[in-house]
Amino acid sequence: YALLSKCAENSLRHFVPPEIIIGSSITVNCASTGGVGTKEYEVWYKNSTQTKWTKTQSFSTNTSVNITPKHTGKYTVSVKVKDGEGKTIKKRMPLTVTE
Repeated sequence: YALLSKCAENSLRHFVPPEIIIGSSITVNCASTGGVGTKEYEVWYKNSTQTKWTKTQSFSTNTSVNITPKHTGKYTVSVKVKDGEGKTIKKRMPLTVTE
């Protein structure tokens, strides 16, 4: 499951399976093209019944991030990339956690 977003000269892809079973971990794999210099990624997720986002990674050059949702339901995973000039783009995608 892959999504691609384009913004100015940057694009961001992050890969997440669309559905997992509760207790399972997923790995968000981030990649980007364009922009200037080193890219850093920030990863968040939240359950659709909540307003608070959970940050799983602050801006870092690490491109693989594990997430383990604690409850069943529909989630949103958000990945933000920042290039060497501080320009950013963000992409969100759905994730369903079942029993």
